[in-house]
Amino acid sequence: MKKKVLLSTALLGALAASVAVPTLTLAAPTVLDGHGYIQYAEDNDPGTPEDPEDPEVPIDPPGTGPTGGALAIDSITNLNFNVIKNEAGQYVYANAGNADEKKQASTANKGTYYADKVVSPVIAKDENGNPHKDGSGAYYYVKAGNTNPIALADLATKATLAKADAEKVTGPNFVEVTDKRITDGKNGWILSAELTKQFTADATHSLVGASITYNNLLLNSSADTSLWPTLDGIGNSGYKLDLNTEKVFAKAGSATDTTKGFGTYTLAFGNTANYTAPAGQTSTGAIDSTNSSVVLDVPAGQTLTDKEYTADITWTLTSAF
Repeated sequence: MKKKVLLSTALLGALAASVAVPTLTLAAPTVLDGHGYIQYAEDNDPGTPEDPEDPEVPIDPPGTGPTGGALAIDSITNLNFNVIKNEAGQYVYANAGNADEKKQASTANKGTYYADKVVSPVIAKDENGNPHKDGSGAYYYVKAGNTNPIALADLATKATLAKADAEKVTGPNFVEVTDKRITDGKNGWILSAELTKQFTADATHSLVGASITYNNLLLNSSADTSLWPTLDGIGNSGYKLDLNTEKVFAKAGSATDTTKGFGTYTLAFGNTANYTAPAGQTSTGAIDSTNSSVVLDVPAGQTLTDKEYTADITWTLTSAF
């Protein structure tokens, strides 16, 4: 039986081998391309100021800005040098907390004055980091005693539209800039400042020869440190502004490196007592450095008035390429 089976198998194999297989002609394949699309757009919306010592905390400091645009100045804090009072021939701070602080002022119509530290309400943000705003575009603030993030459902109890009722942070004067440009992958910028209007009270009263010096400069950002700008080569102090003389403070990128400067950066003048500066930077560590880092020098021989004096400091952010 086994032999038959084997013979049958061999015979069938021979028969199969002798059968011709017909040649098949296949139809040409049909080809059709689909398409994928993506387009990048620059973000020109105004930026939200950040706490220079904690970029994750949005704040609303007293000052000017934002300019809006893909290359923008988001915020500049106004410099408040306080009310100066003549006490027995000595010009002192009228609202100083103690006698030692009062003595920081001057005599003989000459003085060295320090800009106040900045007190800013904290802006309420949602779980995605976006600021809460009302229908008119006004910020909601974190109500005193609460913290971010705040869910939309909790706005009524944990947030407020009144700055007076807001949680606040105290810190240094600062400038914040943002570069969100994407065209050709070129970023890079130069930040400079100029005293464009002298401290003036009226047509006959100006602080002739007065200058402002910025000290204890500290950069900060949540951007990758490889993208950070650098200070202008004179260290972190001694940036003096005389009338109508422009001074460069920071630069991002070079002719051979056009990738730097992308993101949001704060340039602060001074720091709070317990602040640890980012790696590679020098922190003053002084407990009062937030109110001694921006200095107004007034030469002797001024004719003074009791009116308020106002100056203009113009900050310029210029594309480097």
